[in-house]
Amino acid sequence: MDIIAKKLGLDPLEFRLKNLLKKGELYTPGDTPVDCDLKEGLLRAAKEIGWGKRSHKTNRGKGLACCMKDGGGTYKVASAAVKMNADGSIILLTGTVEIGQGALTALSQIAAEELAVPLESVTVAQLDTDVTPYDVNTNASSSTVVMGLSVQRAAQDLKRQLLRRAGKLLKTNSDRLSLKNGHIQGGKGSAISFEELMHRVFLSSAGEIVGRGAYQDIKSKKAALGSPTTFWEISWGGAEVEIDRDTGEIKLLKYVSLADVGQAIHPVLCEGQDEGGVMNSIGHSLLEEMIYKDGQLLNPNLIDYRVPSFDDLPRDFETILVENHNGPGPFGSKGTGEGGLLPVAPAIGNAVYRATGVRFYDLPLTPERVWCALRQK
Repeated sequence: MDIIAKKLGLDPLEFRLKNLLKKGELYTPGDTPVDCDLKEGLLRAAKEIGWGKRSHKTNRGKGLACCMKDGGGTYKVASAAVKMNADGSIILLTGTVEIGQGALTALSQIAAEELAVPLESVTVAQLDTDVTPYDVNTNASSSTVVMGLSVQRAAQDLKRQLLRRAGKLLKTNSDRLSLKNGHIQGGKGSAISFEELMHRVFLSSAGEIVGRGAYQDIKSKKAALGSPTTFWEISWGGAEVEIDRDTGEIKLLKYVSLADVGQAIHPVLCEGQDEGGVMNSIGHSLLEEMIYKDGQLLNPNLIDYRVPSFDDLPRDFETILVENHNGPGPFGSKGTGEGGLLPVAPAIGNAVYRATGVRFYDLPLTPERVWCALRQK
């Protein structure tokens, strides 16, 4: 984008704004239309890095990038169950695997929100593929949407059963009842706790009611991957760099990442996912390279193969969550995490060009590679 803008004599931001797809337009034929305002995010990224304000230092530059990828991966099938025990406690059964991304926290929040109970009232059952409801896989930033919808539908199914049974006990229409703070409330201040309801339904301190929910993608021969993308994972990045012309070192002074999350179920987890994606990308943009000679890997360990450390963090590092409730997941949510990785390399590469006048086409941008290019120039 920047190369074309340069040849046309246009500002890179101006050029992008002229050509960005609008919300509702097709990105690829037969697939999901663009579900986000791309212009809004790009303008915010530009504002955050002070685009248009020139630095008094000639070795500094700023760069922008706007990227999108299919979210959810290929064809998805998932199901979940939400069970209420006799004491009113909630058990969530899901096939999503917790590997540090916080999925089980977010899924528990969805169930708690639907059933109007505190988060601590929800326990996630230990995953066992022999008995746990089916989930095709845990990948592609898809758990919040795909399994999230399954959990939400299971909780809604359980809610309908509770209201129907409470309506019979309270001799009122279930439409007049609602859930609040672990109770079922009716008109004129009448209320019954979940635990009391269970005891009155089963006439015992035993019993359970189970709600079930599922999700399934739509198959389509028109879509490139066989089914339309569940959602578009969209991120914007803005970078400011400083180049040491004597050593070729790139100092990442500032990086701002904007993530289109639709609705953040757990904002801190969303920010952590996005920052992790950015740091992964800083690694392959500036440091990480597998070096081979005669078919042998010369740097097969973490001494010779550099990964980012705290020293490689941008001096000023910020994640901004864009919440327009435009996702297909619970409460308008979308998946996040991978998207933050995408704009980093192009944003840094564009910033390096604006600082040095040298355009790079290969990663990583190591000090040696930058130093040699500056000498050639």
